[in-house]
Amino acid sequence: MNTNFNLFKNNYKYPLLFAFLLILFSACLLGDDIETLRKKAGYPDAVIVPGSNFNDKYDWLWNNAEDNGEYILELKSNDHIEYGWAMNYQGKNVTITVTGGSSERIITSSNYAVFGVYDGVTLILDNNITLSGRSNNNHSLVYVYNGGTMIMDDGVKIIDNTSSSGSGGVYLHPGGTFIMNGGTISNNTSPNASGGVWVNEDGTFIMNGGTISNNASPNGIAGGVNVDNGGIFIMNGGSITGNNAYYNGGGVSVSNNGIFEMNGGTISGNTAIMEGGGVSINNAGTFIMKSGTISNNQALYSVSYGGGVNVSGYSVFYMSGGSINNNKSQQLGGGVRVDFHGIFEMNGGTISGNTVFYDGGGVGVSGSGTFIMKNGIISNNQAQYSYSDGGGVYITGYSVFNMSGGNINNNNSQRSGGGVHVWDGTFNLSGGSIKNNYIMNGVGCGLCIGGNSFLNINFPATTGSISDNTGSGFLQADVIPDTTFKIDGVDQTVPTYW
Repeated sequence: MNTNFNLFKNNYKYPLLFAFLLILFSACLLGDDIETLRKKAGYPDAVIVPGSNFNDKYDWLWNNAEDNGEYILELKSNDHIEYGWAMNYQGKNVTITVTGGSSERIITSSNYAVFGVYDGVTLILDNNITLSGRSNNNHSLVYVYNGGTMIMDDGVKIIDNTSSSGSGGVYLHPGGTFIMNGGTISNNTSPNASGGVWVNEDGTFIMNGGTISNNASPNGIAGGVNVDNGGIFIMNGGSITGNNAYYNGGGVSVSNNGIFEMNGGTISGNTAIMEGGGVSINNAGTFIMKSGTISNNQALYSVSYGGGVNVSGYSVFYMSGGSINNNKSQQLGGGVRVDFHGIFEMNGGTISGNTVFYDGGGVGVSGSGTFIMKNGIISNNQAQYSYSDGGGVYITGYSVFNMSGGNINNNNSQRSGGGVHVWDGTFNLSGGSIKNNYIMNGVGCGLCIGGNSFLNINFPATTGSISDNTGSGFLQADVIPDTTFKIDGVDQTVPTYW
């Protein structure tokens, strides 16, 4: 006994060694592993939060969290948080990593969110953590508030929550940030908006990986992700798949000055009853597509629009890369539909393999919308009904199509305008190629202009062409009255069809 006392007493000259030996001695009694010893001894900085359950750990952090502190909260078993955990440390900058270690740990709560992440707090959900909701919740599973950040890594699940308000999964309040590097957000429901993630005013959602799947908004918009009121969504990777909404945006809905930038990843297999099976942009929203894939989405109702993307209400869609393919709608725009003063500018990428029952297999534009095509490819799209028009592009409702480059080829429709059909609209053609398009019955294999429409053609032979379009209809070149034509700025008294 005296020997031990002298050992500790004489170590005052070596305080760090003494501290480590003391921690080692304690750990031997408590059963901590060597990695925990290292963290407790200060190698690295993160502190293991003590406590036998979440409530103990919550209390410890509330009393001991320091500014710029880093803490690791490892669960040893499943746990339940009765009233949710409000991570609010009076403005201190605190980083908390929650991990399940080597086994999945399921965290539930009563009729509350599991976590609320407040100003200065960074919550990292790490491997083997599952936040599981309930069928009659009044809250999202996670709220991120102004100045708070949540990071979600591989092996994390946010699942099975039905919320009567907000999002079913994650809700970003104004100024909140969510970075998704991996994991799954699935099987969550919110009746009116955003089954998966809701990005509100000035919130930011960055998706680098992971999956948002099988979420639903059965009475509203945005089955997967809702970007609203100036929120920002940047998608660099991952997948948004199998989500559904009643009105619009089965995969993603962007509205009210929200911004969605897509640099990679996949939006596929989503459905909306009315508009935008994959993505819906409405009420002055902005969608910037640089890469990635929007595929196999559907707008289902008999009068539905924009199987892949719907752009409406003074919204803007810029496409410079990526692909929109194999999507389907019923009324207008199998791939993309533009309506009500919306603008779609295509500088690259591919729109292919999309189908519509009525008009505009690739792109349909109505309601004073504008389609600007400078580059890219619109190919192998189809308008299927026996009276359908515009296999590649359909322009109507006093809308405008400006084409200065790109290729519209190998599209087909049943009645007219295998490549492009314009009815009560304007087509300004100064470059690009409309080639190898096909119709079954009707007029204008490559290009059909009719109604109160205007066609202005002004390109040299080296920069544009309309050629090699074919059909099997009763008239492959027809004249439809009440159409004004200009070729190289000169009025034409006899319309010409290709």
